[in-house]
Amino acid sequence: MGPRRVSGPRAAAAPRGVAALALALLLASCGPRDVQAPDALLGRWEGHVAWRDATTPIALVVRREGDSLAARFFAPALGVDSLEAGRLSFASPRVHFAVPDPAGPVAFDGWLRRGL
Repeated sequence: MGPRRVSGPRAAAAPRGVAALALALLLASCGPRDVQAPDALLGRWEGHVAWRDATTPIALVVRREGDSLAARFFAPALGVDSLEAGRLSFASPRVHFAVPDPAGPVAFDGWLRRGL
């Protein structure tokens, strides 16, 4: 049996469905860019660091120092009560900071996204 021609309402529904999907994807991509001001980082951030087979809770308190951002790092389970993380660089949505360590600085490279 060879190909058969489909006609009627079913044949017209397929192109309309594809067009509706394309329109929905286009509208979803037309929202505002995820660009935020550095002040979006201000405050206390809590999370977990995973290393080897364990995770440990951490916190970072970000503050403004003049025209820059600075932070303090807390990881009580690691014996870090309050450690100056120094200057943060923020080029929305990318975030970078480093915490000093005797073996060399431990760097964080990540991002801040709206709603995450």
